[in-house]
Amino acid sequence: MFKKFVVGALALGLMSGFGGSFASAATLDSAQEQQIVKAQIRTGDLFVVPGGQPVPLYSMRNISYVVISGNSHLEVYKNPYNQTWYMRADSQFTGGYIKLLLDGEDEIVYKVYRR
Repeated sequence: MFKKFVVGALALGLMSGFGGSFASAATLDSAQEQQIVKAQIRTGDLFVVPGGQPVPLYSMRNISYVVISGNSHLEVYKNPYNQTWYMRADSQFTGGYIKLLLDGEDEIVYKVYRR
């Protein structure tokens, strides 16, 4: 009789212990899911005067990567003194796209036109 009581108590203790760990694991998973922030993708239009003054791109947040598509007559560069990104185009520029990847993994895609 005593053996059955001890075995039953151990089984009950193990069951309640496992149930508690499963419940806490489920709670932890749901808490981790809430912390996921999705990246945002925004679009816009920019204008540049070929052969004119450089146009500032984005100076409010740090840009970690720049992709240029179109022709090779568009240049994007970072001024080391004021940490602002600029674009400029030569007289052969006809149009293109600039994609900026920001620190927070947000993306901005600009279509660039000549003015």
